[in-house]
Amino acid sequence: MTETSNHSAPIFRTEDKAAPGRLIIVHGFLNTWSGELGLEDLASPQSALRWLREAGLWKGQRTLLQQDLEQLQNYREALRRFVIDPASGAADVDDFVKKLTFHMAVNEDGTTDLRSTNEGVAGVIGALMEIVFASQVNGTWQRFKCCELETCGWAFYDHTKNRSGRWCSMKTCGSRHKARAYLRRKAEKD
Repeated sequence: MTETSNHSAPIFRTEDKAAPGRLIIVHGFLNTWSGELGLEDLASPQSALRWLREAGLWKGQRTLLQQDLEQLQNYREALRRFVIDPASGAADVDDFVKKLTFHMAVNEDGTTDLRSTNEGVAGVIGALMEIVFASQVNGTWQRFKCCELETCGWAFYDHTKNRSGRWCSMKTCGSRHKARAYLRRKAEKD
C-alpha cells in the first residue's frame, strides 16, 4: 500500500497509477481510511469537512454534524464492500441510494448524465454515485478494485493488461500474501 498520487490534489491517496478521470475521487474517498497505516481522514466532522472541500465534494458554508460523519463512514464501508464483492455489497449501497434523488440530464452531444439533486451528506453520496454510474457506463469500473489482502482493503485501479490485479501493490500486499501462503503450506507439511 502506498500513499503517492499522480493527481493534483494531495488528499487522494492512490497507488502509482490512479483511477482515470473523476473516478479518482471515489478512489481517494475509499482510501481515506486504512487500518494498516492508521489513517482516518474522516475522524471528526472538521477533518471530514476539510477533506470533502479539498476533494470538491462539499460546497457552501454548511457544517458537518457527528451523525453526518457516521453516515459518510458507513457509506464508505458499504461502497468498499460493493467494490470487493458486488453481489453481497449491492444491498448495502442500495440502502444509501434509495434515500437520494437524481435527475437525468441530456447533453447537446446526445449523451446523458445522472446528476444528484441532493445537498449536504446526501449530496456527497449522490456525487460519488454519479461517478460510479458514469464509470460503469464508460467501462472503467471493471478495473476498479480493493486489495484482496484481508488486512488491507486499499482501493486501486487495475492497470494490468488482463485485469488480473489482486493487490494494491505487489511490493507490499502481494508479497505479504505470497509469504503467508508459503508459511501456511510449510506449516501444513510439518
